[in-house]
Amino acid sequence: MKKPLIYFLLLSCWVGLSTASALEYVIWRYDPTAGNEATATGGAEATETPGAFIGSDDPELGNPGINSNWAAMLSNSRLPPNTPLEHVKLTATITAEVATPGVQIVYRFRKNLPEEGFDHTIMGVHVWTVDLAAGTNTFEIRLGDLPAGESEEMLLPLPVEETYFITNIEMSVFGMTSPTVYTVGEFTMSVDLVEAFNVVPAWRIDPFGGLGSISSAINYMRTNNPDTTSDVEHSDFGFVDEVPHNPALADGQFERTTSAFGLDGAAWGMAFFSFTPDHMLRSLPEGLDLDRTFVVININADFEDPEVDSLGGVGVNMIFRGAPPENTDLANYRSSSPWLSIQRGDTRIIQHLSRWTPDGAAGGFEPGQLEQVEQIQYLIGGFVAAARGVYTMNEVMLLIPADDLPPPVEAPPVITPEVLADGTVRLILSGDASTEYTIWASDDLANWESIAVETTGPDGLLVVEDTDAAALPRRFYAVGDANGPAL
Repeated sequence: MKKPLIYFLLLSCWVGLSTASALEYVIWRYDPTAGNEATATGGAEATETPGAFIGSDDPELGNPGINSNWAAMLSNSRLPPNTPLEHVKLTATITAEVATPGVQIVYRFRKNLPEEGFDHTIMGVHVWTVDLAAGTNTFEIRLGDLPAGESEEMLLPLPVEETYFITNIEMSVFGMTSPTVYTVGEFTMSVDLVEAFNVVPAWRIDPFGGLGSISSAINYMRTNNPDTTSDVEHSDFGFVDEVPHNPALADGQFERTTSAFGLDGAAWGMAFFSFTPDHMLRSLPEGLDLDRTFVVININADFEDPEVDSLGGVGVNMIFRGAPPENTDLANYRSSSPWLSIQRGDTRIIQHLSRWTPDGAAGGFEPGQLEQVEQIQYLIGGFVAAARGVYTMNEVMLLIPADDLPPPVEAPPVITPEVLADGTVRLILSGDASTEYTIWASDDLANWESIAVETTGPDGLLVVEDTDAAALPRRFYAVGDANGPAL
């Protein structure tokens, strides 16, 4: 039997890009095992164990509890501007020997900025009341669900417009009313960027996934490639210090090495990453809200010196460029104070672009430039001699608000044809779940007939068989509605 020649009409489609995964990051942490301290108050007494205090049942001594030191916001993060309080998550861990109801956790949000004279002004107070069971208690709540507390006999809720300026948090725990041991464990404050700001990736490099690689390394930095590793010229001495590449390094890794002649003490090692339009996932819309545009950096540090646990004073630049081959610099932003810090092991850095400093000749964005951006160059520097070791750049992203983007075009349904032994054509349609579709057929692209009106199942699939196709030399198919095919 002669089988029909099938022409399958593939309608224009739009391939959606996956959105950013949940990006929850800790902005503030109180952890007595990591050096955070607290003072006993109201008859409570400290023990030799960090975070452990003995409560008091003597009401004449006051309300027994603790006052923590003013733990600073973590160096790589601060609350973004105008962060909705309902998206600020607080966690607390307290261990009690006996059940104790009505324990109060009080947060005092302070700002300590040079223009304010470093006065630790209290900008907001919120109170969290919990009931402790015997054993370890772990609690979680949103800041927006906590009532305001008092400061100078006035209720003082944290204003949303002040969230970015909070530099320190003082945490108190009151109500330790049993003369037994209470252990105050880790307390954190975090924000999920996707939940709070509805962001999606606009640009991304992932050297280990084949997205981006190191284009050059300077000042005693080396890679696995001799073409991207540079010697250091000391013009004052008329001397060139050779920096050999390290073939043992992987793509995305760079190593801060040292001078055999002791000349690298003041050198500020830097690594530059390649930039191409391939790394852009979305165009930057004009009117982009920089307060809700975030830079996310995931880096791993393996310091050579076991006594080194962190590297401070790290700086990052993002240079926004036009299309190749001109590669015109449109804007240049540099991470500003506080400088970034990299810990031993994995470090995640999340900062919003609005608080970075326009840098270089390009400076900040001018009107009309955002939509011209087709590539971004990323560079990171500040790797001093004391921080010798291997660094792995796992991922860098620029996240932008999804609501600044035009709505995505919905992907059309797709028909997959299959010719059976008797010449019948089986059509498998993949579309939206539980949706009615009309399948149209034609043998000349001019005259169309409806051959099926069916509804997809929960999986978005439906199957239709066209028995008339066996008698035809060729057959075209399209999806549409009752009015005709969508051509």
